[in-house]
Amino acid sequence: DSRCFLVSGGSSVSFFVSEDAPIGYNLGTLDIHGDPSRDISLSLRETTAPVRIEPGTKNITLTRKLDKEGIEGPSSVTFTVLCDKRNHNEPLLPVPVTIRVTDVNDNAPKFISGPFNINVSEQTLPGSTILSGIKATDLDQQGPYSTLTFSAINSRDGKPSVRKELGDICGCGLEGRLILLRPLDYESMPKFNVTLRVKDQAAHPLHSDTTLYVTVADAACFIFSHSPLRPISRTVLDIEPEPIYAFDQDTGINAPIIYSIPEGRAESHYFHMDAASGRITVARDAEQRDNPDRYAISTLNIGRKGNRNAPLHFVQPEFVVNVPENSPSGTILFTSLTSRPADKKLRFGIEGDTQGLFKVGPWVNLS
Repeated sequence: DSRCFLVSGGSSVSFFVSEDAPIGYNLGTLDIHGDPSRDISLSLRETTAPVRIEPGTKNITLTRKLDKEGIEGPSSVTFTVLCDKRNHNEPLLPVPVTIRVTDVNDNAPKFISGPFNINVSEQTLPGSTILSGIKATDLDQQGPYSTLTFSAINSRDGKPSVRKELGDICGCGLEGRLILLRPLDYESMPKFNVTLRVKDQAAHPLHSDTTLYVTVADAACFIFSHSPLRPISRTVLDIEPEPIYAFDQDTGINAPIIYSIPEGRAESHYFHMDAASGRITVARDAEQRDNPDRYAISTLNIGRKGNRNAPLHFVQPEFVVNVPENSPSGTILFTSLTSRPADKKLRFGIEGDTQGLFKVGPWVNLS
């Protein structure tokens, strides 16, 4: 008597169902010998299982929502179907059944923090990272539904919300960073907003947005004051609010600092800056002409000694980047800085890319 045994000869049954299957969805039919309307009876051992067996059939129907992430419902289900041979006194035959839930893209990625507020100096070099650690999370299972890309976009009304051409985001996975693409100018744009977007890699991607508020910091200004007497050559100027001082933030290298007044500026004809100390003296005798305030304001540019003629090399010589196979063309993979960030004569290229899969941008953005 083969009744209640699986037609396949196996000992258990498995069904695969999408997590967006609606209540009432037919999960499948038990391939068991016998006819529930005549010679066998089917029932569930577990009364809490989110399924039911349709009367007089072998069909299993969903009664509660499933959820691959286990938030709105179970992520997997195991239960036992009991098969009874009618008109026989044999024990009930158990048939283990497993429902495996498959993932769908039902969770939009979300920024872990935001909106963001940052201050950026107008002297920040293009190619610099102005915001790092932009993190997001996606509750979908590991794969394209939870692999994220970040971007700086235009506002919803079609008008540029920061001027997208000023910055773009580099990063795949769960973290991105914002890279400055163009020089900033405090006088023309002291503040602006950037709309940041994170989206997954599904065929129909989900996304979420947040806003970055950027305040452009004016270049450091110092007030050069002198006594009411007419300044003469080699007079040392008092610097307010405090003496000029700079240091190398790469404390391990601690490169020496050289101070200077850029050649070609009008101030360089009247003042001299000591390269080692930053002390400013009057370069030649001067007269007071219709300036009763007796002060002038100038921008001080500070550079690292030997920076222009330093040996050329990449700051970070090696990168390891994971790239999803469905990343769109133009995705920025990473940005590299060189030992001469201010040298506009540098040109960059790629070796070994025989298929032309990559290109390098003007600020060493590899995409």
